[in-house]
Amino acid sequence: MLFRSLVSIPLTLGYLGEERYGLWVAISSVTTLLTFADLGLGYGVLNAVAEAKGGGDRRRAEVAISSATALLSTIALALLVAAAVLGPLVPWADVFNVRTATARAEAGPAVMAFVACLAINLPLGIVVRVQYGLQEGFLANAWSAIGSLVTLVALVAAIVAQAGLPVLVLALVGGPAAATLANGLVVFGRLHPDLRPALGRVRRPVAVQLVRVGVLFSITQLALGVAYNSDVFVAARVIGPEAAAQYQRSEEHTSELQSRE
Repeated sequence: MLFRSLVSIPLTLGYLGEERYGLWVAISSVTTLLTFADLGLGYGVLNAVAEAKGGGDRRRAEVAISSATALLSTIALALLVAAAVLGPLVPWADVFNVRTATARAEAGPAVMAFVACLAINLPLGIVVRVQYGLQEGFLANAWSAIGSLVTLVALVAAIVAQAGLPVLVLALVGGPAAATLANGLVVFGRLHPDLRPALGRVRRPVAVQLVRVGVLFSITQLALGVAYNSDVFVAARVIGPEAAAQYQRSEEHTSELQSRE
């Protein structure tokens, strides 16, 4: 939140302008609702790893991690295929009510870039859940900070290169994903190689059980996503992206004031 308030928002707003920044805000508000696509598997893995650690059952953690990763990778692939097939058929410029030629041309590619990053993040999210289950959340937070730094560098580079909104989306969303990928390579390559996902450890009953445990978390995520993000999309759709940008800035300002109290 601090990174968004102090760095990313001023940079992107100043470069993109009200309408294109509002388009970005509206896109992120809608696609945030897709976070429930992981079916709560991340929380299921966290619980399974924590219980396995407490009980000294390393094998249980191995199977849970591999089963969840396989299922999330399948979901991510399906989401990418659906976006590639159905995305070009949707009039995204009209959906987000953008008017200028530049914003209308960038709407579709920006949505596709965001959805692609979201899909890639689905299986990568397992890494952070594993770390919290192993009580190594401090490492996850450290890598998150690195991701913010990578995002800043990529964002500045994109602005200097006069890149369009789709490239900025990749910088803003892809930076954290790149850091999480590097985190995963360290976790499964050096720190806990025995927990590395492997097809031979995938068990369908375990995946089903993880879904059952995590589905309530998924429903909660969906409800929160609708509650906190639908207003931005409504503002963009009814009034225009500029209204979404103004609303987002007011929300960030309110949050900043509350954090100081």
